[in-house]
Amino acid sequence: MYLLYFLLSVILVFAPEPLSILVDQFGYLLDGRKTAIIKVPAAGFDAGKHQTPPGSTFRVWNLETEEIVFEGQVISWNNGVVHQQSGDKIWHLDFSDLRDPGYYQIEEPVSGRMSHPFEIRENPWIGVLRAAVRTFFYQRSGFEKEARYAGENWADAAAYLQEKETRDYFDQNNPDRFKDLHGGWFDAGDFNKYITFTSSAVHPLLMAYRLNPDIWGDNYNIPESGNGLPDLLDELKWQMDWVLRMQVEEGGVIIKMGQKEYYSASPPSIDTRDRYYGRLSTSSTIAFASMTAHAALVYREFPEWEDYADTLMQAGLKAYEYFTDYYDRYGELNTNSDQGEIKAGDADRSVESQLSEAALFAIYMFALTGEQKWNELVAERYRDIPLFGWWGPYNHYFGEGLLYYTTLDGADASIREEILQRFRTKPGTFYGNAVATDPYYAGMPDAQYHWGSLVVMANTGILNLNVARYLDEPKEADYIQRARDILHYIHGRNPLDKCYLSNMYAYGAENPVNEFYHGWFEHGSPWQNVLFSEKGGPAPGFLVGGPNQAYTGGENPYLELNQPPQKMYTDFSNGWPYNSWEITENSIGYQAGYIRLLSEFVSLSSDTIRYAAEVPDQSDNGPGNGETPDSFELHQNFPNPFNQSTTIRYDVSRTSTVTITVHTITGQKVATILNEVKTPGQYSVIFDAAGFSSGIYMYRLKAGDFLQTKKMIYVK
Repeated sequence: MYLLYFLLSVILVFAPEPLSILVDQFGYLLDGRKTAIIKVPAAGFDAGKHQTPPGSTFRVWNLETEEIVFEGQVISWNNGVVHQQSGDKIWHLDFSDLRDPGYYQIEEPVSGRMSHPFEIRENPWIGVLRAAVRTFFYQRSGFEKEARYAGENWADAAAYLQEKETRDYFDQNNPDRFKDLHGGWFDAGDFNKYITFTSSAVHPLLMAYRLNPDIWGDNYNIPESGNGLPDLLDELKWQMDWVLRMQVEEGGVIIKMGQKEYYSASPPSIDTRDRYYGRLSTSSTIAFASMTAHAALVYREFPEWEDYADTLMQAGLKAYEYFTDYYDRYGELNTNSDQGEIKAGDADRSVESQLSEAALFAIYMFALTGEQKWNELVAERYRDIPLFGWWGPYNHYFGEGLLYYTTLDGADASIREEILQRFRTKPGTFYGNAVATDPYYAGMPDAQYHWGSLVVMANTGILNLNVARYLDEPKEADYIQRARDILHYIHGRNPLDKCYLSNMYAYGAENPVNEFYHGWFEHGSPWQNVLFSEKGGPAPGFLVGGPNQAYTGGENPYLELNQPPQKMYTDFSNGWPYNSWEITENSIGYQAGYIRLLSEFVSLSSDTIRYAAEVPDQSDNGPGNGETPDSFELHQNFPNPFNQSTTIRYDVSRTSTVTITVHTITGQKVATILNEVKTPGQYSVIFDAAGFSSGIYMYRLKAGDFLQTKKMIYVK
């Protein structure tokens, strides 16, 4: 018990108190609305804090030039009424007129309160997207996480190599029943793998690629990087290869595989216990068919993957034949194949969901082949998709498949019109400008703040983007802005001042998720918490489940209960009886939904050089190591957060006097770590913070008229 309260005291010392001036901690796009939110809490755990109403005038500082570049008035939301979902009184500061690229901070002059620093860029989220995609690499089963790809803190030997001899749960000691089911991604914070759950990841990722193919680079620092093919599809292929292994000769597909007891392993490679697979199921078989058809449609675009695309398509056809034969023979579908023998989630699907997957399969096979028989199957099955009753933010990849069908040559005109009309009239309050009901712009009803609320929010953003894409609506800009506002919420402009992605300090967030439920980063492990754990906390970029007003864990020392819905969250990673998985666990489905939304607002541009390197080169980068840089550049320090010392890399493109200084978050200079003439080359310098207090610092490079600033966090 003493240890528990000691750790809690450490968390309370290092965890930043939520600020009252809330911004997207990564930044804002050059165009569109830019709003900061000022809160005065009236209900919830923080009631009584920040009680002074804001002054009327706020100002925005350019942190690179140290000049005030904007002054504006705040506007009260609903004349000071308390927003019930957050328990806060809210004011808005609109600084949309500020369109110059730079690094900024908002100040209230009367009280001296400051926001987190943030960027305004053409492409402020490119590095965030890369970090989010790279989380799938950390989720790989059966693959070594070499330090050059994973980073020193998250290097690990290949886990679960024993999956090459995965055992039949119902005939465990029969070698004739062993199957090679290695590979794929861990589904979430547990290390099991489910075919049905995989649909919610595969379809959004494929859609993200198809809608914006030009943004996906070959430089995400995964082992396949540099092969001339998009790293998103390289990573997805690792999962699809495992999906293919789950199919048996007759065409049916195993529903899931993993462990038969509740346990975790940190790191995953230490777990050498046998792995098991479960039953065949129509749920998994038809989900397999829809995924392989959709994937074949994407992979066939690349000559290198033409044969692979054909393999996917043929496997999907075989699965669909098994599915229809079973349905014809028995007159029903499996809905109880998973009886919990393999832990933990129930991977069965309802009949309605299975028939929806069949409709998706038909849509993607029609797109893939152009054969009329698949168009006829679409006509037979499209109304099975439940969105025809209510087109909301659940099962959204079914809706995306329907909308995609409306764009296909040869699509039935009457079906096309019916789909678009249903989409136009069914979503209710999930569309358009949300500020009338929610000053945080999320606009979700109370009922949606449940387990996995943030992916529901991300799906709401996707719904709005699809209105702009598929419907001829007069207020298109409102729908696009709603999607942006949801990203701003996830990135920190929310009642908790919380960026809901893990360990994103190196990418600009000052209050990211420091710990969450995951077997690798479990409570008490060297990876538990970014701010005090030996291995630097969880890897960057994981989206957590989010606020959950239906949390069942009961009284515990980590989370205050009975909070307004948007405040039912805290960073914690404890297992039973505190059940942190209901709030903080990650999921490949959550991750894919967020990536699908974020990818709509990322572009390739000259500004992309400003993202943080995911796994910085820790070697000595003196002049002559590599080509002469084309431009000056200040790189993100590594490690970050750091304990006493950290390495700062920088590029010099022409002979100049180079100065690197360190400043407090309020701008006070506290150290000069470099001031000398440098010839063109790549350099690094060590900053030793001995004698400094823990906290967030800014470091700045100046060379002639070039000036660039970044953030770092020092934790003793």
